[in-house]
Amino acid sequence: MNIKKHIPNTLTLLNLLCGVIATIFAYNEYYMHAAVFFLAGVTFDFFDGFAARMLNVRSDVGKELDSLADCITSGLLPSMVMFTMMSSSLAAINGDWVADWLPVSWAELASWAAFIIVMFSALRLAKFNLDTRQSESFIGLPTPACGLIVVFLPFLRGVDFMTDALNNYWVLLAITLVCSFLLVSEIRLFALKFKNFSWKDNKEKWTLIAFSSVMICIAGWKAFPAIIIVYVIMSVILNSRKNTAEN
Repeated sequence: MNIKKHIPNTLTLLNLLCGVIATIFAYNEYYMHAAVFFLAGVTFDFFDGFAARMLNVRSDVGKELDSLADCITSGLLPSMVMFTMMSSSLAAINGDWVADWLPVSWAELASWAAFIIVMFSALRLAKFNLDTRQSESFIGLPTPACGLIVVFLPFLRGVDFMTDALNNYWVLLAITLVCSFLLVSEIRLFALKFKNFSWKDNKEKWTLIAFSSVMICIAGWKAFPAIIIVYVIMSVILNSRKNTAEN
């Protein structure tokens, strides 16, 4: 029995397990626990591909399994976080059940919009598996990046100027729609893959890493949404400059 060929898939399954556990915590509004398991899942997601390359045991099964795990950890989990945030923002709206056969309140029904994220995450992952253009960069927001935005939003409710906004259903719905759009957009985003570690060939990567390190030291976990937003903005600017230079 060749044990090493099972190592990457085992890491992928641990990613999926972390996503399931984190989703349960998110449903019960234990956001800190959900965030810890999300980060653990993303870590397993990084190392499963790394292990597959190092051990030379990449397979089609592993590729499909990786997407299924990502759909849970970086798709369903962010949707659940957004669902609970939306539900709490509409807590004052009670209302009767929508119908006798559908035991939910109007507030709960409106909060189902949060699951648009997992729908578009599944679509993004399916497109990624078939898109040969994404070997050196990403087209559309990667699902873990979307997860970093949404999973850490609850921590920003403690920031004075953001509290009201993140307790507003319409703001949360707007964030949901923007993230979902970015997942399947044609925006090209640079990947943090290093062929070498020189400054000249990796200026944008080292800049983002330096910015992220400083932000995390200053703001802790609250920094993750801002880091991803800066990542997207940097990618758009770099693409604009590249297109201008080519024309």
